[in-house]
Amino acid sequence: MAGTKAKHLTLEAARRELALWRDEFTLGIEQGLIRTCWSGDELCVRAGEVARWRASPGELAELTRMVHAAEAAELAGISRHRFDQLARAGVIRPVRSYTNRYHAEVWQYSAADARQLPEHRPELVGTRLPGPFLAGLASGVDRRAESHRSRLRAQSLLCCVTHGRELPRGHTGCVLRSRPSTGRRSARPRPPVSRGALPRRD
Repeated sequence: MAGTKAKHLTLEAARRELALWRDEFTLGIEQGLIRTCWSGDELCVRAGEVARWRASPGELAELTRMVHAAEAAELAGISRHRFDQLARAGVIRPVRSYTNRYHAEVWQYSAADARQLPEHRPELVGTRLPGPFLAGLASGVDRRAESHRSRLRAQSLLCCVTHGRELPRGHTGCVLRSRPSTGRRSARPRPPVSRGALPRRD
């Protein structure tokens, strides 16, 4: 492994060692799967953390995989319509969003979250949804954006508590990003940023 003599790896070096796309690596940090630490003023990943995941090839990639609603529904074993209902109600939270070429907002979900949905909320998967639940949806409830922001706030707080550092106001999580508007990829890790478009793969 490159950099094994060092105790810490930069975010970009760790991502490459773990063979993850940028969006997968970012999600791994946000979900607490990839533990980070501070080395001086730079956020890094310990070499031992990288070695731990490299010992289980493929596991981290599966845990950080993101899918669109159709595949998420398939993983959950439910119809696309039921999945959309649960997502709009805030039962399952999106992990990313981006605007497609038709200027529509597209949501992405954690494949692991979708797969665990029947176990965590069995009462909403195989039976008719409760009346109040359906009434809320009929009134136009859509909590996807709210759920996404809530998830990011929780991740930001966890990051601060874990590392004993204060993040700049309005910033969420510790991530790698690329420019969403042009699709040009960033070669270096950037500081935590607020909610934006889906990070592109290398």
